[in-house]
Amino acid sequence: MAGNPNRKSLKRIIAIIAIIVGIGLSGTAILNISLHHNKFDEIDSLLEKTQSKSFDLIYQEKAENGLFVLFKDEFGFRHAFFSNKLKVWNVSGNTEASPEDGFTWTMTNAPNIPILTFAGVITNEAIQTVIVKQRTLTKQAKIITTTQGRVWFTHFDELEAAASGQPDPLKIEALSRDGRVIWREGIYDGMYYRGRI
Repeated sequence: MAGNPNRKSLKRIIAIIAIIVGIGLSGTAILNISLHHNKFDEIDSLLEKTQSKSFDLIYQEKAENGLFVLFKDEFGFRHAFFSNKLKVWNVSGNTEASPEDGFTWTMTNAPNIPILTFAGVITNEAIQTVIVKQRTLTKQAKIITTTQGRVWFTHFDELEAAASGQPDPLKIEALSRDGRVIWREGIYDGMYYRGRI
């Protein structure tokens, strides 16, 4: 007596689905291993680019189009951004790792990498918010508490130029919980200002 052809077809379909799912899970595991390995390759390539004798990773975070890394080396606090598209690092200059006036910042701006990044260190406990302002764009930075203290970072897609005949519009402000500016840098009322208020 012959078996039910519908049942045999159903068994074949289930077997094919099981094979596809199995291959998919294996592929995902391989991809995860590959991504994990590439993450170390990226950090290794950052170390090569900075040519630093000491490297202390403070924080890293994946972004939509790359990877942010905050670190200290013998030059001070620095940050870097790895561009997924270009497969290169854009590394900031250094700034104080223990700023006397409680706040510091550094930035990256490379024309070949379509992202403008800012990061810094906060040692003044009264500072609870960091704002970066351009001519038409304003961003509140992310503040992270790490084992090495508080750090902050943010990014823009581009650096806006000043309007014709106007001063550089870039301003960085560190504010208290109640919104009072504690530290600032930029041109205010026609005068350049940098430091605690």
